[in-house]
Amino acid sequence: MKLRTQLSIFGVLGVLPALLVACIGFVSTKTLSSAVNEATVAGKAMQASQQADMMHDAIRSDAQMAMMGANENNAAMIQEAERHLQEHGQEFLAQTKLVGTMPLNDETKDALNKVQPVLEKYLTDANKLIEVAKTSSGSLQTSMGALSQSFKPVIRFNGGAFWQHQQAR
Repeated sequence: MKLRTQLSIFGVLGVLPALLVACIGFVSTKTLSSAVNEATVAGKAMQASQQADMMHDAIRSDAQMAMMGANENNAAMIQEAERHLQEHGQEFLAQTKLVGTMPLNDETKDALNKVQPVLEKYLTDANKLIEVAKTSSGSLQTSMGALSQSFKPVIRFNGGAFWQHQQAR
């Protein structure tokens, strides 16, 4: 075998491992990039869900503030509660809508779709309570009971179903 042929063979044999390492590096980088993107989306979804969780607590406190204002005949307190409820309600719906627009798995999206009516009922019940607080304190306990009943499924959603599906991903 000529020296030229031997050098060519060694050259090709030297390039093959380099190409193999380059391909492995490319595949690894692509896989890692995909994992980072999924983690980023999950982080953003978790952040939006936590923000919505804080807003549902704020909505409940707004309703309680309105109740307190009605019990004390303090119209300014009721108006402040109503103003806060509007802000918190908008943020609450915006954050749940944001989670729905994210590229999450089907189970998570199904859980979010199932809970959306519950979230809207919760917000509606809080608004009803504030309206009752403006007019009379007689049926406040009934309105607060309805809000409390619609609060329970929201807690189950925020504390369980959504993140169990997300973590199973």
